Amino acid sequence: MTQIILTEMAARGRGVIINISPEAGRQPSPFLALYGATTAFMNSFSRSVALEYQSSGVIIQTLTPLVVSSNMSQMPPRKFLVKSSDDFVREALDTVGISNFSWGCFLHSVHSLLLWPLTSNFKFIILILMFFNSRFRAFRGS
Repeated sequence: MTQIILTEMAARGRGVIINISPEAGRQPSPFLALYGATTAFMNSFSRSVALEYQSSGVIIQTLTPLVVSSNMSQMPPRKFLVKSSDDFVREALDTVGISNFSWGCFLHSVHSLLLWPLTSNFKFIILILMFFNSRFRAFRGS
């Protein structure tokens, strides 16, 4: 599908493709392995195709949002944590043509940049949780 559309857009020398690849693909997603893997693929695919077609006049952008209020997330919009889908789309469209990669809105970029160092070492976090869980069980048992 992408090849058909890209061929047409490249022939015209213009066009825009926006792919959404949520933040879940940047790190392991236990119990959501297929979802995390699919989003990781979409991120890599979109960014690779963007580099291949960068001189064709076609803009291919990857949006990597955090949580957006939608039917899928079933999260109500919250001022500083969860963007409404309308607000997110409005801000995300302002980033088209600026970069091949975007978190879509300023709030998500700040959250991601602040949270990434804390969550990037997933094995370390699991070990800490396992340690405290074992201490808690030992404490409850005595």
